[in-house]
Amino acid sequence: MTDATYCPLGATDGCEIRNGAGTCEALEGATVKAGTAKVCRGYGAVVCARAFERWEAEGSLEAGAVRALDHSPRPTPPAMDPGERWMDPAIATVPGNFGAWEIYAEDEGERGRQLAVRDHVERMVERYGVAWSSPNLVFQGPVGTGKTFLARVAGRVASDAGRRVRFVVFRDLLLGVKATRDSGSKVAEEAILRPFKEAELLILDDVRPVFSSQDDENIADDLFKARYGEDRGETRRPTIVTTNLSRGELGDVIGEAAMRRLFCDGEVERQVFDWAPWRSEAEAGAVPAGHWSEGIFCLFDLETTDADPKTARIVQASFVVQNPDGSAGRGSYTTLVDPGVPISEEATAVHGITQGAVERDGALPVPVLAELTRRFQRAAERGYPVVIYNLPFDWPIYEAECRRHDMGGPVSRPMFVDPLLIDRKVDKFRKGSRTLAAVVKHYLGHEFKAHDAEADALEMGLLLREMVRRHKVLQRPTLLELQDLQRKWWVTWAQGVNEYWKKKGVENRADVDGWPV
Repeated sequence: MTDATYCPLGATDGCEIRNGAGTCEALEGATVKAGTAKVCRGYGAVVCARAFERWEAEGSLEAGAVRALDHSPRPTPPAMDPGERWMDPAIATVPGNFGAWEIYAEDEGERGRQLAVRDHVERMVERYGVAWSSPNLVFQGPVGTGKTFLARVAGRVASDAGRRVRFVVFRDLLLGVKATRDSGSKVAEEAILRPFKEAELLILDDVRPVFSSQDDENIADDLFKARYGEDRGETRRPTIVTTNLSRGELGDVIGEAAMRRLFCDGEVERQVFDWAPWRSEAEAGAVPAGHWSEGIFCLFDLETTDADPKTARIVQASFVVQNPDGSAGRGSYTTLVDPGVPISEEATAVHGITQGAVERDGALPVPVLAELTRRFQRAAERGYPVVIYNLPFDWPIYEAECRRHDMGGPVSRPMFVDPLLIDRKVDKFRKGSRTLAAVVKHYLGHEFKAHDAEADALEMGLLLREMVRRHKVLQRPTLLELQDLQRKWWVTWAQGVNEYWKKKGVENRADVDGWPV
C-alpha cells in the first residue's frame, strides 16, 4: 500500500491510491494483475502500470508516486470546511435554525402561508430525525420564493442531528453522469450517483428540463429506485425536491417511474410556495439579505506566456478564497508554473514573470492543473461563484491546458461570474479603458498594480461586490439565473462590436459564440 496521495485521474472525494487489481479505466480495459495496479478509492477507478508509465513519461508522476504530493499527507482543508465533521458544503453555509428562513411577505395572507410552510417543514424534519421512512418533500413555486434556502436549512438541521445529507442541483447531476460517458472519461457513472443514492437525506434542487431525453428519465429512475429501497430491499431514504414545475411537467422531466417513487404512492408531502418572490423588493444600494454576493467567492486568475488564448500557456495561477468581508480566506492557492515553452518578451513586460523564474521556481503543469480542478469541483459542490475577470480568456486556457496534458476538468462545472462582461452590460457607453485596474479605479476609487495573479484575484472580488451593490439589475437574479443572463449579454455585446467594426470594413471582430461556459 502506498501513502495517501492525490489521484492522477482527478478524483476529489476522499481519494487514496492503493494497490489492487481489476480493469484499467484509463487504458481501454487493459487487464491489471494483482499487486501491480493502483485503485482510486475516490471514484473506484483502477489504473494499471501502463497508465502510470505513461504519466511518468509526461512528467505527471515521479518514481511511481503521484507528483502532486510526493507521498506527503493531504493538505489541511481550507476554511470552507466547517468543523471537523464532514458536511455537504451547500448546507454548511446556512444556519441550522428554521428562524433563518425569513418571513418577508407584507400581505397578511401570504405571511400566514409562509409561516405555515416553515412550521410544517420543521415538523417534517423532526420526523426525519426519528423515522427515516418518512415521506418525501416536494417544494413547488416560482423562482425567488425561498424553496432552495428552506431546503438547505432543513438539510443543515438534519445534518446537525447526525444524518448524512447531500445537496445537488439536478442539472449538475445530469451533467456529471453524462460526462462519464465520454470516450475519454476515467470516472464510472455509478461513482457519480452513489453518494446521492446512499445519503440518508437528499436535496435535489431545481428539477427542470435539461436535455429532454429518455436518457435523463433513466438516470432519475436509477436514483429514485435506489432511494426507494427496491434494489436492496432496504428502507426508503427521503428526498427533498425543489422545482418551478407543476406535477405534470415534473413527470415529463423525470419520468413516471421516478414520479411514482418520489410521490411514494400518495404519501409525499407537497408544499406550494405561492407568494410573490422576495427579489422584486430589492433596491439599488441595499443588497438583499442572503444574496450570493454576500457570501464566499472563489477568485481565479492566470498570467500566461502570451496574449493569444489559442496559444497561451499558464505561467502563474491563482485560486483565491475570498471571505464575505473581502479578506483572503485559508485555502487560497497561488503558484508559478513552468510551461515548457518560452515566455514572450511582451508578456514578461506586462506581468514581470521571467523564463528563469518559472524554470527555477515553477511547478510542473499537471499537478497544478490537478489542484485547480479539485478546487473548481469543490466550488461547484458548494455553490460558490467562481469569479474570473475576462472569462473568455482565462477559462479556455485552463481547459486547453487540461486537454494538452490528457486531463479532465471538474465533473460538476461551477457557476461563473465575469465582472468585465457585467461592466459592459451595466455601463455600456462609458468611455475609456476596461482593464481590471481601470475598472477598479472607476468603482473602488483606488489604484493598484495589476498582473499579479493573487492581487488581481482579490481586487476582482471587491469589484464584483461593489458592482452588485450599485446595480439593481445584478441583485435580482440568482447565481443560477445569472449564468443564462451572461450568455445573452455576451451575444449582445459581441453583435454590437461587430456592427461597429463592420462600418470600418472589419468583419467579425468578436465571436458571437465565444462565451465558453
